[in-house]
Amino acid sequence: MIIGVWLFNVLGVRPFVWLTYACAALLMVPLLVFMVVPYLTGDWHASNVHASFPGPWGGVKLAVVYLFILAWSAYGTEICATFTPEYKDTKRDSAMALRSISVFCLLVFTLVPLGLGGVTGAPSADTAEGQFYVTAFQQIAGHTASSIFLICLIASLVLSMASSTGDAGRALYGISKSGMTIKQFGVLNRFHVPARAMTLDLVVNVLLVLFISSNLAILYMSNIGYVLSHVFALSGVLLLRRDRPNWPRPIRLATGWLPVVAFLCLLNAFFLTVGALAPNLNGYGTWTDFAIGVGILFASILLFIFRRVVQDGEEVHFKEDTPTMPDEQLAKQLAPTPTA
Repeated sequence: MIIGVWLFNVLGVRPFVWLTYACAALLMVPLLVFMVVPYLTGDWHASNVHASFPGPWGGVKLAVVYLFILAWSAYGTEICATFTPEYKDTKRDSAMALRSISVFCLLVFTLVPLGLGGVTGAPSADTAEGQFYVTAFQQIAGHTASSIFLICLIASLVLSMASSTGDAGRALYGISKSGMTIKQFGVLNRFHVPARAMTLDLVVNVLLVLFISSNLAILYMSNIGYVLSHVFALSGVLLLRRDRPNWPRPIRLATGWLPVVAFLCLLNAFFLTVGALAPNLNGYGTWTDFAIGVGILFASILLFIFRRVVQDGEEVHFKEDTPTMPDEQLAKQLAPTPTA
């Protein structure tokens, strides 16, 4: 499946789009069943909607660890940002994509737990891999519909894999084009997609599946870098507004949002610190998984140093001189013009 998803991605954005359309349509079936049907069939009861978090800090620490884990799916809206250069109208379509996916995810992440919780109650610990979804679907739609649900569930996983591969490949391509990792990843193939970056994603994912025993452990170690990247992105907004206040901003964020950005940056740093340093608290990972996750981040720093010293012939530096305004060539690149 990993190789198949990789093929759909490296053959260009059009096959990828049609794959996501098909999988997303199937994903809507269980979403509607969980969000709407329980209220119509009478399976939903308010008394079932509850959760308990035992352990340190009166259970707060465990809740924070789960928030750290949930970031992997809840923050998936960022994929719309990595596809920005491929929108027909960069400025209009980027804003539209980010706003629409944010509203959609807000609704889903609110209504699905309410609908599921009202039917099944809090799932037991032995259903950590998601088996309770099948039980809930059977209870709501009947046992004969379980096969349909299995197909929809597989489609949702394929959609997640395809989106993650496309997202990660484009992010790595952008990092290379910005001079922060080796030049070899900043190349597009004849279909105008970053195939080399996606191939690295393929290799890493295959190695993780072969050598890490638990899917949950993969999720935990991946989130160490993923949540950290959101801390950097949020702090980056604040730094750019301080260092480059006059630079073009095609999609403008009002000044009143900056305190919100600062709060979210600190909140995610808190999630990262507590979640990454408590791998055993909810059974998602081990200290070995923590070491692997940090080791991958350390390898990225080595690639950064190699790019600066060997490929660019510069000294290692972590700060750039910021001109008051971009030069003419860069200003044209920043302008929100339609792309192919």
